[in-house]
Amino acid sequence: MKAFQRHLFILFVLFFAQANGQSQQALVLSPLEMLADSNFAADTKEVLASGQLIEILRRSKALHEDKTQTQQFYWYQVKNQTGKKGWVHGAELALLYLNPSKYVGIEQITGGTYNMGVGFDSAVFYWGEVRGKDDVSSHFSSKNVYRENYLVFVNPQNEVIYLPAGTQSERGDNICKGVYIADLTGDGFQEIVLYRSLSGKEMDEEVRLVEVYQMVDNQFQLIFDQRLNVSFASMIPSPARFKFVDIRPDGIRIEYPMYESCGASHFGESIKNQSVTYQKCMSWVSETFTWDKVSHRYNHFYQPSSLPLRAKTTKGGIFLRQQPDIRSESILTLPLGARLKVLAHLEKIVTIKNKKVARIFFLVKANDGTVGYLPSNQ
Repeated sequence: MKAFQRHLFILFVLFFAQANGQSQQALVLSPLEMLADSNFAADTKEVLASGQLIEILRRSKALHEDKTQTQQFYWYQVKNQTGKKGWVHGAELALLYLNPSKYVGIEQITGGTYNMGVGFDSAVFYWGEVRGKDDVSSHFSSKNVYRENYLVFVNPQNEVIYLPAGTQSERGDNICKGVYIADLTGDGFQEIVLYRSLSGKEMDEEVRLVEVYQMVDNQFQLIFDQRLNVSFASMIPSPARFKFVDIRPDGIRIEYPMYESCGASHFGESIKNQSVTYQKCMSWVSETFTWDKVSHRYNHFYQPSSLPLRAKTTKGGIFLRQQPDIRSESILTLPLGARLKVLAHLEKIVTIKNKKVARIFFLVKANDGTVGYLPSNQ
């Protein structure tokens, strides 16, 4: 116990020093040569093992090319845990910071401590970052930013587990949009929920993902993942770009609006084809996943369910129309805040003064059972 307390004291002294600007720590991401000087021709003093923590003493004033001459990073003079000093190139070195909210805008995440698993039940959390530049077009410019980010947990024995959280480069970004740490599986240890945003010059749209990780055998293992984009065929615009996610210890709930081809009826209402450009039926889909201790995975608690979308009018005196046309016969006058069920989306593309304009209507059902059409802006 005394040895544990001594290690704990040393660790928190190290953390306190960093917080006061006295020491900058870094994580070795893969085996890294520690050299006698800040160039690749210098003699190797030692090879630093991956997962090792080292102390940054100083860095070069300018960025320098890596061995492949495709990226640039700083040289750092470092000291390892045995006190040996030397120089390393920063391509495989993640600088550690105790305040991740400064970097990713996540106010609820602090330095720790966190209970990630056996041996890491008093782990301190760091935001790890590799900094450099990309050579995109045979030159390094000030705009060619390169970043790698990591979620890093250090236990009182200075042992480390870490999880890649994203990259940022001229070729594309995989950005950490949010982190949530909580015991989701009921085993007394905490899991990591990571929200990612992927975008790039060669991608048609931004892609968002939610992932859940659990520490297994001193490594982070993916136990749940879901793509959050909502997409539809035939170039039909989506009523929402991304799915809504609610993650709690009792399960994961995902909800989203869905377009689908209309049949003869939808939610028990007769659907007639109209002379419009697009006509798609709409529903609100809910999926719930719960943790299964036997299979060690998240499973559907029940099959995805569909309900009509809900809406209400934005002003009073609105006419519910017989057809998707503002000149169509009115069949009901709706007051302000009238609650409706939305059954279908209809869009007609018309040309006005040489410009294409979309006329959008919803097929809705009022509380008294009347079914008709409303302009979407009402």
